[in-house]
Amino acid sequence: MVQYKLYYFEKIGGRAEAARLLFAYSNLPYEEVDLTMEDLAKQKEKFPFGQLPVLEVDGKMLAQSLTICRYLAKTIGGLSGNNDLESAQIDSWADTIEDVYKAITAPKLFKICVFGEAEKYPEIPEVLKPYLDRTEQQLAKNYGHLVGNTFSWADIAVADLWARLRNAYPLLLDTYHHIEKFVDQVYALDGIKQYVEKRVLLHGQ
Repeated sequence: MVQYKLYYFEKIGGRAEAARLLFAYSNLPYEEVDLTMEDLAKQKEKFPFGQLPVLEVDGKMLAQSLTICRYLAKTIGGLSGNNDLESAQIDSWADTIEDVYKAITAPKLFKICVFGEAEKYPEIPEVLKPYLDRTEQQLAKNYGHLVGNTFSWADIAVADLWARLRNAYPLLLDTYHHIEKFVDQVYALDGIKQYVEKRVLLHGQ
């Protein structure tokens, strides 16, 4: 059996949470290796690009959060579309996560989701509006999925992003009914539901 270890920061969802949800959804066993910032500073040379998250697969290191998710989706099967075009479209929707990170900026996002400081950044819902609008339109047009007619790994990753931002800004999805329903459906999937009920994250993230 393949041995998986996921390296990330303790009690922080961040860029590792989508991978955790994929593990939960598939019921694939893995070991969570929690690090502090001090641990990372000491072990930086161990990790590709010197950053987290990193997935260790039978001793080999795989970096970059979306690459990890893409790898897990292929390993699990059934989450990468029905053909090459759908697979590419799924990748493109997953890449919108990085667009959102850049729009907010990583330091702000960390303070908002990890330290619960959303009140310091009241402008963020307006910054997110173009991304929310496009996602809402796609879900309305495509009957509740981002691509194709079933859940993909991008659905799980994108739903996780909006769920954590909704936790920070409780009114964020009030006028985005398709996104709200989409997030709730992903979080109700077997495996994910049980994981979310048990997880302990700083400020709920």
